[in-house]
Amino acid sequence: MILFILGSLGFLRYMSIRSQRQEFSRKTAAAVEKKRSDNRVEIRLKDLTDFSWDRVHIFTPYMATETIDKDLGCIWQPARRIGMYQRDDVNLLVFTNNGQVVFYVTHERHLGDFKGNYKQGGYSTDEAIFQVVEKGTHYNGRTWLRLEWQGRKP
Repeated sequence: MILFILGSLGFLRYMSIRSQRQEFSRKTAAAVEKKRSDNRVEIRLKDLTDFSWDRVHIFTPYMATETIDKDLGCIWQPARRIGMYQRDDVNLLVFTNNGQVVFYVTHERHLGDFKGNYKQGGYSTDEAIFQVVEKGTHYNGRTWLRLEWQGRKP
């Protein structure tokens, strides 16, 4: 009976985290979609989250697992399951608070691409501001929308 209860609690926690990840990607995609009707769209990641974090690390396609570990300051096991080193369909966003991972999401690139935004050490809550820009055409004929960090120098 105890094993059943523990298993049920674990499953409920898994479903809750999965739901949070889906909700984050949904909010991000909705904000990115505004670009199709608005000339200037800016996304502040702190406005899309409802948990405490002080840094977000953005890992882009084909990022080596060792780079992820080094940037996070530990051997982070989920990096091995996700396999960014061989993926080009998602960006990995890892939110930390006081050096501990508090949330992560694999965000599908066609919902808003963070490519080109890897920054060693990540971004603080105040730095994590991205402008949505049009970058070519997606395979389905829609405009490819990329999120570019606002701290870049022209």
